[in-house]
Amino acid sequence: MKKHGISFFSCIHFFLVWLALYLDADAIFRYALRTGVPALASLTAILLSCLLLYSLSRLLIRFEHKKQLYEGKKSTREKISFLLHRTKTRIAFLLFLFLPVPTPMFATLFGNLSPFLLYLSSRAILPLYLLAFVLGSVSGLSYREKNDAKGKKAPFFFPFRVLFFALLYFVGGVALPYFIMVCFSLPGIALMLITSSLGSALLVILGTLWLVRILRALSIRRAFLEKLQDACKEAKLPLPELKRPILSLFRGAQGTRFTLVTAGEIYECKVFGTFRPNLIHRFYANGTGARVHVFVFRPFALRTTYFRNLTQERHELWESRFSYGFEAEAGIKKMVIFNPCSKIVDGNNEGHGFSLDNGLCIGEYKFFTASGFCNALARGCLDK
Repeated sequence: MKKHGISFFSCIHFFLVWLALYLDADAIFRYALRTGVPALASLTAILLSCLLLYSLSRLLIRFEHKKQLYEGKKSTREKISFLLHRTKTRIAFLLFLFLPVPTPMFATLFGNLSPFLLYLSSRAILPLYLLAFVLGSVSGLSYREKNDAKGKKAPFFFPFRVLFFALLYFVGGVALPYFIMVCFSLPGIALMLITSSLGSALLVILGTLWLVRILRALSIRRAFLEKLQDACKEAKLPLPELKRPILSLFRGAQGTRFTLVTAGEIYECKVFGTFRPNLIHRFYANGTGARVHVFVFRPFALRTTYFRNLTQERHELWESRFSYGFEAEAGIKKMVIFNPCSKIVDGNNEGHGFSLDNGLCIGEYKFFTASGFCNALARGCLDK
């Protein structure tokens, strides 16, 4: 059995995964029943047990010995092929086929059945379990590739980590039904809050947060105007005329424009910014841009370095498009100054995505932040 990667410890690990999955699903279902909606309790238990299996299967791969895996990197399709051809994966599929799952959570969905029929109906969750197992294993392989390349060691004490994930998803499973019920009753709750003193306080808090954002943006724009004045003095150039540089903040991507005349070139510059620095902005070569709305999700890890790198894993949901392009006479170079700037700015030039930085071109436009533009102007290297 060892030549197939099946050892005593790997059997113990899989048994702990199944035990945590069984106990967690049963406990979540029983606590969720207190909401008084049995179908919601069943669906919550099924969903959270699939997520738990995803995290635990990812954990299983992280504890695999290097000899049982491969060296280098593989594509997602190659990883799935590698997993499906492993004897250990096939045995895991067979065990999931016969091992029991908590049947009470299926009784609320399929009605009063005999114990044998209820056991057969519980097999309906098998495709979801297998999908969660494969996806978690693929994610674990990707994690191992990064760690092996950096020379990091595998984590230790498997049972403690299984217990951590089980408790984490149990808390989520207890809270999720109540959260769903609150969401369905949000219109009534919103009306009650608005007409109460608590609602007034919440509105004041939200208004204050937006006011802080606006004041921050105004301060950054004022700082840019001062830097622009200093840069023009250092470059011995006349200060260009900006129309409503402060009020243009509220015009979105329309912003404001100015013409900069140097000894050998004429530049048409457009200045606009954002009130939301944490939102990803993407600029396309055709003169359109997008505010990218993302959802970040990955199974929790205990290492603090993971949380520092959490934003590296982003799942894009949709884009809110806007137009930043403008017309200029032939021979005049176009520049875009993003101020205030968001923390993450991407470019997309004919389908090629890249991180957009000062001085890089996106189509016929050259991109700058406020500080980058002023520094380049002061040094006389806007074209470099």
